Amino acid sequence: MIRPRTLYTKLCAVVLSSLALVQPVSGQAPPQLPAPAASATVTNAPAPATDPRGIADVAIATGVQVSKARLDQVLSERDVRVAVAFFEQRQIRLDRENAADGRFRRLRTNEVVAVTFLSFIDRTSAATPAVQHVVIVAHSAKAAKVSVGSIAVEGKEPVVREDSAVADGKVVPNAGFLKAFIKCSVPSCGAAAAGCWVGGPGALPCFCAWCGVGAVLCAALELALP
Repeated sequence: MIRPRTLYTKLCAVVLSSLALVQPVSGQAPPQLPAPAASATVTNAPAPATDPRGIADVAIATGVQVSKARLDQVLSERDVRVAVAFFEQRQIRLDRENAADGRFRRLRTNEVVAVTFLSFIDRTSAATPAVQHVVIVAHSAKAAKVSVGSIAVEGKEPVVREDSAVADGKVVPNAGFLKAFIKCSVPSCGAAAAGCWVGGPGALPCFCAWCGVGAVLCAALELALP
């Protein structure tokens, strides 16, 4: 697992609140970036967990650091299997080597929130590396939600092309969770993290590594936290 200290020193990951970091330019001090906040599209109002002082025990793994056992556990869930099948019927296959997995503990309630990001590769002749196909799985003590969709880069900004959810074994179109995740995370994570979406198969772990806590917290805010 990658711990926050490793993210700061090796990945220059963006961390929440006034301590958020991006890669410095020409020796200048890094700019301050806002902490993630839940978007207006979700019914759950921003909770104390949006404050970085309200979370602890953050752990993030990307790429091959995500264990086979952890991936198998997530993939065994019914709604996740439905999400995987949703892509596979279009010859878009799971890329096990480019997943990401994170978790943190909420100090107020002591519950552990876990978020898993799954990446997929389009095997069709019409495939383009500029479009990323993703499934996001968020677990809290009271909820487990699955988002499935596609992200493309138009200009310099990631744009959601497809945005569905899976609930009770059924795909629900136009759910809005993925758009809310991008809206929450990109402003907090900076241009370096947003640029990962152009990078082909490794885009998802790249984004989670650069964005760090911000990616995990935004996904949890939009999908799972009450």
